[in-house]
Amino acid sequence: MKIVFVADNSKSIAQAEKFKKELEKKGHEVKMIIPLINHSELYYKIEYNKKEKLILNDKIKDDYRNFIKDIDIMHVFMPLKDSEHFFKLAKDNNKPITTTLLLENDDEMSVSRRYVYMRYLKNIFKKTKHVHCPTFHVAKELKKYNYPNQLHVLYAKVNKTFYNEKLSVKSNDFRILMVGNFNHRNEQEFIIKALKKYENKNSVVVNFYGIGKYLDKVIELANKYNVRINLLDDLDELKIAINNTDLFIYSSKIELEEVKGIDILASGNIPLVISNKKSLTKEFSLDERSNLSIKTKKELIKKIDYWFTNKTERIRMKRVYRNSSKRFKMDNVIRSFESMLKLAIFENKNERLVNTKRGRKIIKKVKKSRLTRIISNIFFYAFAVPILSLYNLFFLKVKIEGRRNLEDLNNGAILVSNHVHMLDSVMVGLAAFPRRVAYTGMKANFKRFIIGSLVSMFGTIPIPDSSFENKVFFIEMTKLVNKGKWIHFYPEGELVPYDNELREFKKGAFKLAVNASSPILPILIDFQYVGKKKKRKIYLRIGKPIYPDLTISSNDAIKELQEQTKNVMESLYQK
Repeated sequence: MKIVFVADNSKSIAQAEKFKKELEKKGHEVKMIIPLINHSELYYKIEYNKKEKLILNDKIKDDYRNFIKDIDIMHVFMPLKDSEHFFKLAKDNNKPITTTLLLENDDEMSVSRRYVYMRYLKNIFKKTKHVHCPTFHVAKELKKYNYPNQLHVLYAKVNKTFYNEKLSVKSNDFRILMVGNFNHRNEQEFIIKALKKYENKNSVVVNFYGIGKYLDKVIELANKYNVRINLLDDLDELKIAINNTDLFIYSSKIELEEVKGIDILASGNIPLVISNKKSLTKEFSLDERSNLSIKTKKELIKKIDYWFTNKTERIRMKRVYRNSSKRFKMDNVIRSFESMLKLAIFENKNERLVNTKRGRKIIKKVKKSRLTRIISNIFFYAFAVPILSLYNLFFLKVKIEGRRNLEDLNNGAILVSNHVHMLDSVMVGLAAFPRRVAYTGMKANFKRFIIGSLVSMFGTIPIPDSSFENKVFFIEMTKLVNKGKWIHFYPEGELVPYDNELREFKKGAFKLAVNASSPILPILIDFQYVGKKKKRKIYLRIGKPIYPDLTISSNDAIKELQEQTKNVMESLYQK
């Protein structure tokens, strides 16, 4: 690929240079547009006037056009002054554009200023689809403000110095590690005070790395309560400790500049993350056993004791965490970044189909007119819901379980269920009420007598049956999900009445979830036969939302999400 990076501050330029170096190793040509003097033909200098505005005249515009005429894609590192010009430059020259967003720390920006800034960025980001997020925190901020983008969380800051492939050396001690400054002594004191009455404290040693004014106080407290601690003097000792740690306790409050929590987590240690509003790495804990959501000494000891007692599980999970952490290695990050760029180039070609006569015809089937939506809403809320609710109450008698799992879904989502009843779409609709669900259905259903009219009145979207239609369909469906719509799919495809086994899943729903960086909500319809007469009862069980993995390539994320969803739905059957 021929790529051009655009960046204008030291932080973004440093990351751009790092990515440039790694991509060139893989045979790609990378140009740079930056405000630094470099006489190489692969660099072009951005110039600003005294008011920090981009200097533009006809000659400079021509120079920009000539500089990018042979490239395959432009990648902009945000924030960037006058970034709108580069988005327009890419659009005018029919070049796909992707971005990296480097957000300022929360402490450096007031709440009101952050809100205005994020709303401003949202208008710019509507002009691109793919966004590289250097941390989960950035991705969460974008989802919080309903950004209409596919997000790729790729950590480019992991320090390879601390990454270990080897398993730890055996020891009779249970080794805890905490890295951070001693300027907020309550974090280190919290651990020591929790351990003072722990029955197995003599088998526990806590390794601390860091400096600060409360260091002596922490030592004094450890001696007072007979808690074994060890102070690591330098990075060499820290490396050894990282490789021989049983539990890494992390708090973002005391993070050091030279050793980030991500560096230690990426080395494959089992974390115990002290959760707080600004914790950037709690997403790295694979389950609740590694989250300290309630910060009490009793809860901390409960978590420590679990890992201390369950040695076999601890050894297994260390391997799991090591395997999981491989995604943070630079070669895997670059592979995923490369995959993102290739996907953007491919999708840019598909986007052109939308503007064709044939493409616009397909859009009308997905994106209903305002009048159609109004009529459909009146029909749904005024007639369908009351009638179907009564029908369910007296005839279907569906028992809905897990409705609370809908409560956290404030944005767009993809609902999937097994297809085992003529009215299972009605069951899903009643479960989701008062939210309106947009259904997808086979084209053949629209041609059926009476049913075809009802399907249309419900606002059902026909599933495409050609490659061309499929491309336009997913572009428009992604836009709907990003606007907050709930879309329902039958991943099994065809209806098999009263089937109590899941069939093979098609990937459409999961592709949409990855494209929109939105969750899958698994729903299972189960039939139970009770009593002497084996009377059939219908249960609709709603599982917890399953989020796509934003740290891996789109294809891998689709496969993983498809497999996870099927496993969860299998578990919803009443054994």
